[in-house]
Amino acid sequence: MRDNPKDFKKPQNTKSRYRLNEQIRIREVRVIGPDGEQWGVLLTAAAFQKAQELGLDLIEIAPTARPPVCKIADWGKLRYEMSKKEKQGKQKGQNVKTVQLSANIGENDLARKISDAQRFINEGHRVLVQVIMKGREAKHSKLVQENTIKKMQAALANATMEQVQLLGLKITATFIRNHSGSKNTSAPSNSALTSPANQTPKPMIKSENSNQTPKPMIKPEAPANVGKRDR
Repeated sequence: MRDNPKDFKKPQNTKSRYRLNEQIRIREVRVIGPDGEQWGVLLTAAAFQKAQELGLDLIEIAPTARPPVCKIADWGKLRYEMSKKEKQGKQKGQNVKTVQLSANIGENDLARKISDAQRFINEGHRVLVQVIMKGREAKHSKLVQENTIKKMQAALANATMEQVQLLGLKITATFIRNHSGSKNTSAPSNSALTSPANQTPKPMIKSENSNQTPKPMIKPEAPANVGKRDR
């Protein structure tokens, strides 16, 4: 009896991409036991009966092989393990992309760097922004942050800034994709890099006499009759 090619189609009613138990309609299958041992090629009905005797499921794991490969296992446990591996694979695929800026970067170059960072974020990657300072530029790290990190934060769409750090001659900021759909959000930044632009300036108290020109000291004149004898 030749196998009907239609038997290899996946059933429409199952949510899984694997066929289980009675859903496997091919005549013969190659069976892998619960502990990974090879049971050889068996009739599908016999393999299903053995799975039932063990209180397990017959799961088709390689439908394109000839004959298809099936494993006898607990479907709930196997599905959980496969789902866990898929999630781990997705996390490994989320690479960290680095975007480097100079402290005195021009507007056109900054726009290009922002475009690169936006593309990485849209692809689901984490973006590590590094601003490299030289020499005396480190003394003006707050101003450098305003001209680079803050501008990038304002321009990026659907991005969350996790942290900002000052590490020697380098300012680093991490951006991730914001799934809430808002423009962008930011986590509290390092206190050493808090921008003075957001601080409310304290009013200067001017002294009342600060603008007054000091008057020269006038020596009091001695009385006219002092020192003269009465005549």
